[in-house]
Amino acid sequence: SVATEIKVVKCEVEGRQIILVDTPSFEEPSPYDIDVLRMIADWLKQTYQEGIELCGILYFHQITSNLWSPQLIDVFTKICGPEAFKNVIFVTTMWNNESQKKSREEELPIWSVMISSGARTFRFFNSTSSAWNIVSQVDDTTRLPILLQTEMVTLGKGLPDTAAGKYLFGWLRDLLDYSRKRVEDLRMELGGIKRSDSERTQLIKQIVVMEEQEKALQDMLRSYKPYQAVAGHGQDTLILGDQ
Repeated sequence: SVATEIKVVKCEVEGRQIILVDTPSFEEPSPYDIDVLRMIADWLKQTYQEGIELCGILYFHQITSNLWSPQLIDVFTKICGPEAFKNVIFVTTMWNNESQKKSREEELPIWSVMISSGARTFRFFNSTSSAWNIVSQVDDTTRLPILLQTEMVTLGKGLPDTAAGKYLFGWLRDLLDYSRKRVEDLRMELGGIKRSDSERTQLIKQIVVMEEQEKALQDMLRSYKPYQAVAGHGQDTLILGDQ
């Protein structure tokens, strides 16, 4: 989550010309994942229109982290698509004490579906040689478009209509519905039960927090600007429902 924009770095390894693309990461999960997806989608769309295809996708995860998000893996699989799973490499980092972290590595069934379809796993040991060992696993003969590129360029879909877009926008709408329902429940609790001043104050604070979250979600969904996916095709659409 350190990166805030897409950065492209060109380098040469053992005579191979390699282009590395560093993208912002998805949070745990966060409404701002929509902005990250939009940024990645725009880059993937532009490069594919220029005839550039990916031959490797590296997904980094700290082996020390206890945060495993099935939702974010679902988004990642929907960005890649089954055909591109063979080009995915899951890279675990922070291997400073290997003996203490092997058990953590065994707790990664969350990747099992992609691994069973050809994805691989490697450990990064915080060294140049380890980095190039991982990069050397990428086979430049397996270039192919990933699902998000095919959907937006070949099929002319807008981002909200792609598999990854539907998933994230759907999650945001569910979160918005939950926020609205929670505010209603808190207001009913506030108005229907006699409480002490301190209890009422605490309840009001909760309502304010939930209302702020609801407004932020509404603003984020409304701020989505339609744009042409491909010349001659329809625009992105996003149905918010009655507001």
